[in-house]
Amino acid sequence: MNSSNKPKIFIGLLILAVIGGGVFLFTQDRTEEDSGTGNKEEIADVRSGEIKVVGTIACLPYNLTIAGQECVKGLKGDDGKVYALNTATPFAEGAKVTAIGVFQPANTTVDDSSVFRYDGVLVARSLKAR
Repeated sequence: MNSSNKPKIFIGLLILAVIGGGVFLFTQDRTEEDSGTGNKEEIADVRSGEIKVVGTIACLPYNLTIAGQECVKGLKGDDGKVYALNTATPFAEGAKVTAIGVFQPANTTVDDSSVFRYDGVLVARSLKAR
């Protein structure tokens, strides 16, 4: 590994660790009874300024491939976008999930030295298996 890349990789991993150290802002989900079957299903409201992303937990793609890289989990949306998550996920790679939160687009015009390739950060308040 080129020693000039070490600071960039360290800074990138540090940024992701800070983002990953955030806490989910869980809200109490409401339950609604299905009038036909009597089954209860969870309802997660998408609030103003939030988006709902359906997809699969996947490793974020690295900009530079180096042997021994660890998997930093993100969300590969069914919409084709790759989302970094604001916190560590308990879900295994390949898990199908639905996430709700605020999307913060990646500003590649300012910082193209990111260690990972992603479309933005999803500040998730709800992350559930589907």
